Amino acid sequence: MSTPTVTADELVSMREIATMLGTSLGTIGSYRSKGYMPEPFATLAIGPIWRRDDIIEWQATRPGKGWRKGRH
Repeated sequence: MSTPTVTADELVSMREIATMLGTSLGTIGSYRSKGYMPEPFATLAIGPIWRRDDIIEWQATRPGKGWRKGRH
């Protein structure tokens, strides 16, 4: 099995995800710790990274402001 090849501009960090979604880095960290986010593409010394397309797809169904588990 081969590892998919991506270019650097296809990858995003938690900070970039927060900017993309117009939310705080803390919110993204909370989503990640609660298991709401997709699995990272890879984890580097600087932290986890995701494929931009995976985040765009996830964004369509992510928890929104005021969302609580069991209330959706």
